[in-house]
Amino acid sequence: MSAASQFTQPLVMQQRKPARSVEHESREGRSDGPVFTEPERPHLKAGERDMCCRSAVLQNRFGRQVVKLNFFDPLSGDAVDFFVNANAGTGSKFFEAWVIANGAPPKPRQVMSVRVFRGKFFCVEIGETTQTFNKTKLKPGEGYSVVKRVLRRTL
Repeated sequence: MSAASQFTQPLVMQQRKPARSVEHESREGRSDGPVFTEPERPHLKAGERDMCCRSAVLQNRFGRQVVKLNFFDPLSGDAVDFFVNANAGTGSKFFEAWVIANGAPPKPRQVMSVRVFRGKFFCVEIGETTQTFNKTKLKPGEGYSVVKRVLRRTL
């Protein structure tokens, strides 16, 4: 097939299926609108609390690597997350928390694995969020509880 004959062939277009939206049917059977899919956010009393790190994962969020630590209280069942930038610099919150979990600063060129947190008990500072990821201020009642800092290892 020559280059000229390529342009004389009929053009076949495929029809695309319309995009689907998530909708909710009411009891009457009609669509009322989209379904709210945000997870339930914790609301805990602010202050220091002893909690166990249930999971520690490295995620790509907001165009950067973020460490997500999930802490829970085995007595009450309360759970709260700690989100921190994965930064190995000595002035970062991650570095401070990692040294507490590891028991010593990292050696030169050591990988600062997030696994060092799992299964250990820490005294953590709990507070409320005050802004969204893009620095928009939250109204009273819109925030939720997060771990602000890891203070010390307890067990």
